[in-house]
Formats: sequence, structure tokens, C-alpha cells
Amino acid sequence: MKISVPKRFMPIVVFVANVVGVWLWAVAFLWLDLFATLEAAVYFSFATLTTLGYGDVTLPKDWRVLSGICAANGLLLFGLSAAILFELFRRLHSRQFGDHEEDPPN
Repeated sequence: MKISVPKRFMPIVVFVANVVGVWLWAVAFLWLDLFATLEAAVYFSFATLTTLGYGDVTLPKDWRVLSGICAANGLLLFGLSAAILFELFRRLHSRQFGDHEEDPPN
């Protein structure tokens, strides 16, 4: 099953995918009883997935490796998002200005 999204909605889809990733991590942290409140779990997820890692909210000592996994996941997620958006804007620029990709001469 292939899902097709119109190109004009791609930035919104990428943003929603990143937000969903944050909430999935927050729910996982709550499910593991690592935070007492949803607010703390979401805040930690945002700070960690964006690799800011302020350090004001941390995981218990036995679970600190999980924060590294969360940060690595965020790095990959935002890197993929940047690549998708870059390609979208490259195609829009190409369509708008009529640029054609050609092989460089030898």
C-alpha cells in the first residue's frame, strides 16, 4: 500500500511526524514510569529529541542510556526531515525556474 501526499502538504507532514515522534517517546517514558507527569515527559522528549539536552530534567540513573537512544533517534528524525524538505524545495525551485539537471561535461 503506497501513501501519496501532495507536495504542498509535505512540510506539514514532516512537522507532524516530528511531533508524533516526540509524543511517542513521552508516552514510552510514562509507560516505563520514568516521569510522574505528562508535561515532564513531553518536555524531556522535546529537549532530548532536538539534542538540546538542557539537563534540568534527567532520567533515573538506571535509564540514562535510554536518553542517548532518544537523542540519536531525534538526530536521525530531524536529519531525515531536513533531507525531505531540501528535496521538496529543490524540486519546487527546478519547476519554477525551469532548471534541468544535466550531467556535467567530462
